[in-house]
Amino acid sequence: MQSISAVGIRKKDLIKNIALGFAFPLIYLIVFFILLLIRGPNINIYETEPIKQIKNLTNILDYALYFFFMVIFGPIVEEIIHRGLLYSPYRKKYGPKKAIIITSLMFSMGHIRFGPIFFSFIDGILMGILYERTESLVSPMVFHGTRNLTSILGSYYLLMYY
Repeated sequence: MQSISAVGIRKKDLIKNIALGFAFPLIYLIVFFILLLIRGPNINIYETEPIKQIKNLTNILDYALYFFFMVIFGPIVEEIIHRGLLYSPYRKKYGPKKAIIITSLMFSMGHIRFGPIFFSFIDGILMGILYERTESLVSPMVFHGTRNLTSILGSYYLLMYY
């Protein structure tokens, strides 16, 4: 049986990798709120998938499960699949740049119902770069979970105040 490091989860530089995973999506959040302040919401927020999902939550258990699957479980599983399992064969065949683009396209296609695929594609690119640079899935996992959390918080903010 292979160790968990075979798919890219390593203890080496753990704190640094976690910090990198938090930094990138927090920059996204700052940019989002700056643009929101400058331009105001220019999308029909009630048609976005996170808003639809949040509006359907009715009790604390719903919120807890939504949080768990969107911020913890989903990002871990998706990063093991996209960066851990799919990335390596493409990297061997095409090199890191093309592998990042290919797996980012796959990632964005899997997120098509959550909004413009451009943003998921950019997320995939950034997570691919983090994985390539750190040689660990920890950074992309933390990035992905934090990015989902910031998306949920941003959507909730828009729902409540706009």
